[in-house]
Amino acid sequence: MIVLPFALFPLYFSFKIVGEYEDNAVYTDVKVLGRYAFLVAGHNGVHIFDISRPYRPTKISVIESMDYSYAIDVKGFKLYVADGVAGVRIFDIRDIRNPEQVSFVPTSHKSLDLKVSGDYCFIADGEGGFRIIDISKPFFPYEILSWDESDYVNSIEVVYDYAYFADEKGILALFISDDPDSLDNYVRISEIGTVNKVISDGRFLFAASRDRGLLVAEIMDVSHPLVQELSGKYSGIEDFFLSGFYLYIVQDGMIGVLNILVPFNPYFAGNITLPSEISAVYVSGNLLYAACGFDGFKILKISD
Repeated sequence: MIVLPFALFPLYFSFKIVGEYEDNAVYTDVKVLGRYAFLVAGHNGVHIFDISRPYRPTKISVIESMDYSYAIDVKGFKLYVADGVAGVRIFDIRDIRNPEQVSFVPTSHKSLDLKVSGDYCFIADGEGGFRIIDISKPFFPYEILSWDESDYVNSIEVVYDYAYFADEKGILALFISDDPDSLDNYVRISEIGTVNKVISDGRFLFAASRDRGLLVAEIMDVSHPLVQELSGKYSGIEDFFLSGFYLYIVQDGMIGVLNILVPFNPYFAGNITLPSEISAVYVSGNLLYAACGFDGFKILKISD
């Protein structure tokens, strides 16, 4: 008997809403960690939900914004918030129902995105470019480096020894060492135009361009990336989340699944259209968590 690889049998995914929470906050991003979901809500800060019962998510605490909360990341018991002109704020969340701010780091312009890796927090600071904060002592963080040789930086991804960030021209890659107190010359991966998000698994990089669709780059050798632009049906992607061989995308009120086993030739493997303004998605196991703008927070079960 010949056993064929699973990849030769395409899966088609379906979605079913199993839980939701209606709210008057405008949710713009979502991150899940264990039994908790963190919803970013702009001027309304960060809302934390207990999702141990997905069919009935429960809001358990709120972190008020000092300006406009754009993005978050979590390391251990610390929550890092990119809070616009208020800079980066760090919270102790050991008591998840009563988060306590322990420190903050001002940035020169507007903190729009951040990623935590090791003892460092990497920040997309809008017109202020790219910044690195030492967080080895979260109660006493400090900036160790800034890099402003690029136009308006709005999204960042950190994988292994590289930071990838999006500016108004496209995608840049910067080499960062284990002790990133200096930066080597950057590599311009693509000039695809304004990019609203970039994500990578270390082998391939995906970027959504408002103007030219989806960019896929093979980055095993960052200095000589293999780049392909996919326009047409991949235009208008607002957010995405990478999980295994699947890219979950938000596009024109639809949540879609792209099979990226062959990254330069992806294909749709399922979708659902919601009567909501979908802002962002996050996938954990067989559940998809969606930040739905004015329509709150929805949890969907993924089935094949």
